[in-house]
Amino acid sequence: MEADSQPYVNLKYYWPYHECLSEWSADKLKAFGEFCRKLRQSTWPSIYKTGGQPGVKTGLGYTKHNDPGVLPDHPDLGKISPELTWFELRIDHESRVHGFRVKDAFFLVFLDKDHKIYRSK
Repeated sequence: MEADSQPYVNLKYYWPYHECLSEWSADKLKAFGEFCRKLRQSTWPSIYKTGGQPGVKTGLGYTKHNDPGVLPDHPDLGKISPELTWFELRIDHESRVHGFRVKDAFFLVFLDKDHKIYRSK
């Protein structure tokens, strides 16, 4: 069943007070639209395979957060199960989005235009 799943972006927990799309340039917004399209055309197993060591990631560059404590403040984080895996996905060379997966949905919580939240070492 998972191979047939169709990932999509869910904004239920999106926190615009950290960073808002209105702050993004036209090129970044275009890249975000392309990201949403790529996500819908992928499967979760193929997304997970885009992870890897820094410098050798591909596509969406799935990167699991080893320390979700570095995430910005958000009043609803306490409502989100600690059992969920937080990760980032790549929008473009520099920009990322952070969130978690529930079933087919990617719950996008934080935008990260300059890749400052969770830099891999």
